[in-house]
Amino acid sequence: MPRPSTSLVLALLGSVASTIGCTIPTTPPPTDITDKFSIVVQNPAIATVHNKVMRFRANGDDEHLVLPPAGVVTNDVLSLEGGRLKYAGIHAVIDLEYDDRDDTTKMFMTAREYHPTAIFKSEYFCDPDTDKLQIRLKLVSRQTEPPVLGGQLGIRDAVGTLEFRYSPPGNTKIDEKFMPIDMVIFRGDGNPTGTGTAKPPTSTAVPTSTVIPTTTAVPTTTAKPTSTGVPVTPTSPAKVGDYEFVYCWAEPEAGRALGAKSTAADDMTQAKCAAFCAAYPYFGTEWGKECWCGDEPITGSGLAPLEDCNYACEGDATQLCGGSRRLSLYHNAGVTGPQQPGTVGKYKWHGCVTDSQAQRTLPQDMLRSDDMTLETCATFCGGYTYFGTEWSTECWCGNTLTAGATTVDASECSMTCSGNGDELCGNGDRLSVYTSA
Repeated sequence: MPRPSTSLVLALLGSVASTIGCTIPTTPPPTDITDKFSIVVQNPAIATVHNKVMRFRANGDDEHLVLPPAGVVTNDVLSLEGGRLKYAGIHAVIDLEYDDRDDTTKMFMTAREYHPTAIFKSEYFCDPDTDKLQIRLKLVSRQTEPPVLGGQLGIRDAVGTLEFRYSPPGNTKIDEKFMPIDMVIFRGDGNPTGTGTAKPPTSTAVPTSTVIPTTTAVPTTTAKPTSTGVPVTPTSPAKVGDYEFVYCWAEPEAGRALGAKSTAADDMTQAKCAAFCAAYPYFGTEWGKECWCGDEPITGSGLAPLEDCNYACEGDATQLCGGSRRLSLYHNAGVTGPQQPGTVGKYKWHGCVTDSQAQRTLPQDMLRSDDMTLETCATFCGGYTYFGTEWSTECWCGNTLTAGATTVDASECSMTCSGNGDELCGNGDRLSVYTSA
């Protein structure tokens, strides 16, 4: 049977409520849903995705959102707070891995606040299979500057992995590879089909409005209060454990000065960041609550006036934790950090090379593993001239580098391998490339 066109699929999704006979309550569901839940995706027109439960695939401190068989089962760990889909200190954002072929962007979960947040609202919805009442999460906006209202979430196959993507309103490039979905609340570890998928939450709170307030936008330049009521002047400690203060450090125009690893916390201190980055020679704090790690600051970043680092640490008002696009930078000369070995078996280091989903640099073969190491990739690509690792978990092979791929600063390949924290395995759209000696 031929597959329905995307326009037909979108029509089916939009008409479900009108063709199913369940009764929609007159009182909307709560704006905040803190009773933990899972997400099942639905589109009865596409069996590939219909009634599949969303999973996580770890990528450093982030979680990529995927469908089975990839990823790790995530039973009842999510919440909806202030329009944000949250899990253990991270939240859903729409950013990175933009594909100009269909004008779509990745949705994943992170603690970093500079990525555009995905804002949702809850609404009642009828199960297209069972006619049961359920709750879906409707995308309200992507919090860019200014916010983009609406859009469609969907699933696309990315080299064998079904990943979550975002299509903006009015997208004319979309094709059948993008599978539109509804994200429906589901509780329990059973098969969602036929079980009364995503029952309404147990909370009896009645909200006055289902509209997400405009104050949920994540500003890019929000000023911190000038006083916290603590009669002290915060300073930059000269030493934090074995780390020594370098100076106030400016982020580059694009990217991050230290991009190997990051976290954010409402109780951030310099000591907390130093412990988090203990495997790296450098760490830096920013915005009062962010912590960044790396082997060395990348080209394009550099010294900034000391007074630019003027934000008190959220967890210690006596310390300074960077500023707006400014790091309080520290260095431990005794730590070498994760390495990019000069040789791996018969292969030698070639360089950090650009990659994209639209045009793969090494397209001839591919392996993804949550236990990826350079040695694993070298063995898998043993019959090829080149191998490259990317996103901590991916291995790519080829006999030539695709035209247009460029070698960039080695510091841009800063993600540790998922199977060996002492090795580096590329980054987002960056390959750690080796060539046969």
